[in-house]
Amino acid sequence: MINLTYSKFQKKPIKGTKVLSKSLRRGKFGLYILESGELTLNQLDFLKKKLSMLFKTSKYWSLLPVAVPKTSKILGARMGSGKGETYAYIYKIVKGCVLLEWNKPLSVLDLTIFRSLPIKVCVIKRSL
Repeated sequence: MINLTYSKFQKKPIKGTKVLSKSLRRGKFGLYILESGELTLNQLDFLKKKLSMLFKTSKYWSLLPVAVPKTSKILGARMGSGKGETYAYIYKIVKGCVLLEWNKPLSVLDLTIFRSLPIKVCVIKRSL
């Protein structure tokens, strides 16, 4: 039987880089991650909504890792009462990976939506 409940994880810093993942697999353009960080579900929903408005006729692919629950205790809780409740699901993003891929070239005004992300990113193009 498969357990569909999320287990709770310890808070650890995101270290390291992904090696040799700068190549694009599906699309002609990609969003390359320049620093490690976390994306929340709300930030990801905002990004998907904006991308669906931009790419009405063409496709885009999201290459996200698995969501991890983030927990916290309530203020004023005494020690020893166990792990806190899950308050958000986050995506741990490691520097050096490709987050999104798409086929249609974007204008400079369209690229401003990536500035709303809490991590540094750049756009790469598939070389022939």
